[in-house]
Amino acid sequence: MDGAFNDLESRGYFIGANGSTWASRFNVLSSGNARLNDTGELRARLGWAFGGFLPYAFIGATLSQVDSARSVNVSYCAGIIPANPANCVLQGAPPVPAPTPPGGNYTLSEQSSGKWITGFGVGVGSDYALTQNLFLRGELEYVQNGSPSGIKLNTTSLRVGAGLKF
Repeated sequence: MDGAFNDLESRGYFIGANGSTWASRFNVLSSGNARLNDTGELRARLGWAFGGFLPYAFIGATLSQVDSARSVNVSYCAGIIPANPANCVLQGAPPVPAPTPPGGNYTLSEQSSGKWITGFGVGVGSDYALTQNLFLRGELEYVQNGSPSGIKLNTTSLRVGAGLKF
């Protein structure tokens, strides 16, 4: 099982400083992925038989091995909005050079491989005996694993099957 996300947030605004108007923009790009390599669950089941019908509930603990990565990139830039030159230069005064536009690009990232995490599972299900040795099963389970690198790993599964007792 694996999953990934990417998200881009961008904001622009204007700033007035030193008699100039600056246009500024922040961009934040975040991404992450997680891959569940191996998982196991130990669970306890409690049910009550009604003839050939056995409804039950269960709870368990999970242990999973996960590879995960996440990163965020923040970029910033700004520039002076051109103004009317007649309003900006005094008669006979030398022109004032524009300041160097501020800006930057910053990235943070984190990666882990083969990390073991714990979690839990809960669910309900039922068995129905067709014969003395053959039965049908259906169950619904919710599993919440740990959060490697802050990435939440939850699953909900619906299973159906048949079993043979011998």
